[in-house]
Amino acid sequence: MAWSDRLEAAVNVALRVPALVLLDALYTWDVSTLVSRLHTNSDGMLFKYKFAVWNAFFLGHILGFAVLLLPIGRLTSLYLHLMAGFLLASTHIIARSYIDFSLTSEESVYANHNLFIHLIGAILAQVLVEVLCACCLKTRKVWRFMGSSLPLIGVLCGLPSSVLPLLQRFAITLSVIQVMYAALSNIYLPYYLLRQAWAEGRQLMAAEGIVTLLIFMWQQLSVPSLFLTFWLVQFMTQTSLPPLDSKEDNLVLILTSVAKCCGSPYLLLGLTSVVSHVAQSLLSLCRLYLHGFSVLLQQDAVYRGISEGVMFLMMAMCTGLLELQLVHRAFLLSIILFVVLASTLQSALEISEPVLLNLAAARDKNRWKHFRALSMCLFLCLFPMFLMWRINLLLPMDSWLILISSTVLTALQAMSSIVIYLLFSFEEQRDWPPEFMDDVVYYLQGFCRGLEFLASLGLVVFSLLEWTGGGWSWSGVTVVLAYAYYNLWQRAHAGWRSLKLRRMAGSRVAAMQRASPQLLAQHGDVCPVCYQDMKVAVLTPCGHMYHPSCLRKWFYVQDTCPMCHRKLGAEESSNNVDTAEYDAGLRPPPDAPQPNGDAM
Repeated sequence: MAWSDRLEAAVNVALRVPALVLLDALYTWDVSTLVSRLHTNSDGMLFKYKFAVWNAFFLGHILGFAVLLLPIGRLTSLYLHLMAGFLLASTHIIARSYIDFSLTSEESVYANHNLFIHLIGAILAQVLVEVLCACCLKTRKVWRFMGSSLPLIGVLCGLPSSVLPLLQRFAITLSVIQVMYAALSNIYLPYYLLRQAWAEGRQLMAAEGIVTLLIFMWQQLSVPSLFLTFWLVQFMTQTSLPPLDSKEDNLVLILTSVAKCCGSPYLLLGLTSVVSHVAQSLLSLCRLYLHGFSVLLQQDAVYRGISEGVMFLMMAMCTGLLELQLVHRAFLLSIILFVVLASTLQSALEISEPVLLNLAAARDKNRWKHFRALSMCLFLCLFPMFLMWRINLLLPMDSWLILISSTVLTALQAMSSIVIYLLFSFEEQRDWPPEFMDDVVYYLQGFCRGLEFLASLGLVVFSLLEWTGGGWSWSGVTVVLAYAYYNLWQRAHAGWRSLKLRRMAGSRVAAMQRASPQLLAQHGDVCPVCYQDMKVAVLTPCGHMYHPSCLRKWFYVQDTCPMCHRKLGAEESSNNVDTAEYDAGLRPPPDAPQPNGDAM
């Protein structure tokens, strides 16, 4: 991305942040309480006050959403007009301050050198501000903004002091008329913009679909960066205030500040964006540590931290985080962040584990790569245990927290990856691969998957027990059902299918005949699967020989011969032993003459 594009994206985000600040302030503004506290002697005036308050509330929301959804060109024009308005008001302030100063002085401007210099400086300042107003509105007609200079020009012309206030009011009236004329000239502009946006939206939706339209709006508004910037501004504002209790731990103070910045849906979405970006940064650092700087040239299309952000938002919505008091909100927020951090560690393990196992299987001699992958998995084995110990010191450890936290399972999976890596390294030192290696790896991984399944089952059972006490909701039921489908049913189905394939492959290989040493010596070739020497081999019905473990791994994927792609089955293996030996050259054909002892 070029620097101009980055600058445009930053300006786009910065100009929309005030709209979110306005919407957040309106959300925290309790209008009903304010209206109920209004008391007047006349019912008519009370109705007018309530009407004005509610209108201001709704108009503020309309203005906030309008500024939030405006195109970048119109948004820039709006801010330039607002800046021009403030500059024009500052010119009247300069004129008013000098007139007040001149009324207190009885000397003439030309009789006092300091007064004259002050007057010239005030006029030059007004001219400079008026030129800035013309630049903001992109016009060369600077004389349109010269009305505010009339009082100072009157002083310069020597008009009496009694006329100067009237001239000041005339200048203000002239500027107000000018502003009202500009506003009335663009009174139909919101309607035209809305109609144009509606037409473009319908055209894009008809051509590409509503999903493309939503993605286009998401990219144009830079939603993640917008909410991230908004939340960081609110958090820095919150942390700049002095704490009420300075004796608290720094971690507790930071957690309390984060909890204070979760009082509205807009702040919650902002914190969700922060969590997503932090998770993405951590996973990017993990990939950078494992692969080096070459990974910076690649587009990370999988690990973007989106799952962690969605998990945080769903847990916050299901637990009612916004409705809680500050202390309870901070406690619940710490638990949610702990779960999200555990999920991030699991994602980091999913990145690191294939790298470590591929290095061991590929027999890479680069020790630095081995050190980085092994150290990362060792960190993912030790840090979750430290995290569990630390969270146990800060918060009371409830049973459901142990069930939903996957830190222990992450540490166990990292440990199993290290053990498998050591087994592969041990296999590399041997001349031929041991047959039990595949079984050890399979049962070790199956043990970890079984613990994950039990943890997920415990979470679902605990949720059902909680529902029996009356604490259930439709959102909670939906989340638990989705969790049970993806983490129980699919895992159980995949595990049972893997076990069936393994048993079927084992039965097929067991039904085949073992190759004799004479046949191996006569064959004198390597295994076509692993290209290693064969000390033990099985004979397929089509006459090919493989390592039993290699052929069993092949049967996990398909049931054909790796060489000739002939379909193999257990029944075919038991019925075609003679044919296989004939094809291998160990037995003569059935119609060949049998030698007898007399021939000797």
